[in-house]
Amino acid sequence: MVYSVHNHHMMRICGVLLVAFTLSAQTADEKDAIAVAQKAFDGIAAHDAGMLRAVMLPDARIYSAADAAAVTGLSGEDLANRIAST
Repeated sequence: MVYSVHNHHMMRICGVLLVAFTLSAQTADEKDAIAVAQKAFDGIAAHDAGMLRAVMLPDARIYSAADAAAVTGLSGEDLANRIAST
């Protein structure tokens, strides 16, 4: 019984340390980049063109490629408008 309790506590401590290490491993730049990406995904989910525009440079271009199809591109403004209209 003592072994089981000890093992349980060690697993809990290891879990807490792992989470703490993971959170502290991000630099300020990494946190900023993740925040911008999250805001973009939130804008897409909300169909909010203004939120998307807020995280893109004015001359942003978005490119995509599907299978063997040619690469296509559109402006960030066009992407924001398309997302907002769906």
